[in-house]
Amino acid sequence: MTATGTLLGLGVTVAPATADPEARPGPMTGFVEGSPGTVGTGWTGPLVVAGFSTTDDFVYRLRVRGPGGYDFRDRFELDEGQSMREEVELSPVTTPGRYRARLDDENGAVDDLRFVVAGDDGPLLTIDQAPPAVFLPRVVDGLRDTATLTFALARPSSVVGEVLDADGRVLRRDPLGRLGSGAAERWTWDGVAAGRVVDRGTYTMRVTASADGRTVTESRVVRVASYRALVDRRVDRAGMTTSSRSPGGCRLAATEGRGLDVDCRGAADGAEVRYWFATGTRAVRWRVDGDGTASRSTRRLGRGTAVVVSVPAGARWRTDRVAAAWQSRVLR
Repeated sequence: MTATGTLLGLGVTVAPATADPEARPGPMTGFVEGSPGTVGTGWTGPLVVAGFSTTDDFVYRLRVRGPGGYDFRDRFELDEGQSMREEVELSPVTTPGRYRARLDDENGAVDDLRFVVAGDDGPLLTIDQAPPAVFLPRVVDGLRDTATLTFALARPSSVVGEVLDADGRVLRRDPLGRLGSGAAERWTWDGVAAGRVVDRGTYTMRVTASADGRTVTESRVVRVASYRALVDRRVDRAGMTTSSRSPGGCRLAATEGRGLDVDCRGAADGAEVRYWFATGTRAVRWRVDGDGTASRSTRRLGRGTAVVVSVPAGARWRTDRVAAAWQSRVLR
């Protein structure tokens, strides 16, 4: 079965494999990170902007917009083969509400993040990351999933988490106690209510925060699966990637096939290259093709999996193609 998802490199969008053997992905793009969730008025960041250009000179534009006419802009120019990682200080955010930081390259939008500025009249409780749309709390393949809801508080609050069924009945109530403001808080549900795993179906995870006479509730819908299937997937001839660091004089260059040539011969230190595959599911088998001396490992990153290639000092590693094969858990 052919994968329909896109292959990414550390937040960098790359065209998916195509039937045309001469097809090539487009130029590299970058990413913006450091989502603060909920912040107070006067916040100035920083946000981290990173990118890498392998083909020619490249331009990135960062724009942060919000209520009250807030409009912050910055611009970054890269020479061919240059990488960047910049900590950007913003002009102070003063108006409560929702803000969006968007990064564009010469081909359009490549990444964004959102955050909330909370004032006296601002939101007391915000959801930073919703639980998975579907999870499997039963052990049928050696794995037991959980559903985690990540939230932030504008002020210290008393918080309660509840699970409701499709008819709105409360099946489980978890007092989370009095939590502080600023840091991300997490509430995890293991799919159990009244001492047993709930039946397959749709449920609501609801968080209620109370502070200074105010009570605010946020909720997200999740679906509990009852079984899973494994589906074989594959991406071939994916091409481009990016490097997260290249210390000690390692040389990075694009190959003719728009892969990457990492040359650390004569360098004082090695380099690390990350290939990020956005599968949308849990990946269990991976392969990255390349020539040269390098060690390879995998790690879970957000909605995908990163294959990390570490090139030691004195070695060289080159690839014209990144190929990956894996099995996806499809929940029913």
